[in-house]
Amino acid sequence: GPLTLTDLTTVALSTLNAKSRIEAEREVVQDPLFESFIHAAGEKGFFTEKKLSGKDALSPEEEDLRQRLLYENKYRKVVAKFRSKLAVREEQLMLHNGVGGGGMNVG
Repeated sequence: GPLTLTDLTTVALSTLNAKSRIEAEREVVQDPLFESFIHAAGEKGFFTEKKLSGKDALSPEEEDLRQRLLYENKYRKVVAKFRSKLAVREEQLMLHNGVGGGGMNVG
């Protein structure tokens, strides 16, 4: 029968020895260097958000939801930034060591 997009993606990832974005991010967040990276971002106030006040004030429940959504969005940005730094470092190591190809991440 006809192949689905999922079938094609699975074969491509397997053939390229690659990981999906979600798989790669799961590995990233377990990396001890990521813990240091995210801790440093928090120390610099990256995750700090002021509560809305005055005429823009929200109920406590709405404010909690807003804070959680803002945190999750910023957390994803930190994960993406960390992945980008790892990719650059890996590429530099491969160039330095004269190694080509290897696994790749998609997504």
